[in-house]
Amino acid sequence: MTQRSIGIDLAIRGDHVAQIFEDGRPLGRPIRFRHDPDSLDAFVARALADLNKADPVQAIMEPTGMSWFPVAHRLADAGIDVARVKGKRVKALRRYLSEHAKTDLADAQVLAENGGAKLGHGSGGIVLLRAV
Repeated sequence: MTQRSIGIDLAIRGDHVAQIFEDGRPLGRPIRFRHDPDSLDAFVARALADLNKADPVQAIMEPTGMSWFPVAHRLADAGIDVARVKGKRVKALRRYLSEHAKTDLADAQVLAENGGAKLGHGSGGIVLLRAV
């Protein structure tokens, strides 16, 4: 069984940046996508590519404005577990893990690599979303 996690750094304007990790290792290059339906559909297709239906997939993102909403719902509708993480927790973990300046890719990688384990799952730091 393959474990896939996707860290997504959302943008209010411009491209969102995502990094897919498979069994804890980066899979391919970062993905840039937008809110338009074609771009979201292509992103979801890449997120689920080469997986069995039983393989768990989790997407982790910061709730940036309302830009998280259409992305989260498109992912949840595709059967991907979606978690929102408070930006302060991502910033603190990024600061701890790296001395480098903030980049969208760094945020996407921190979110995907660490998911619920280090960002406060169960303590109010993460909100899991489910398709209705």
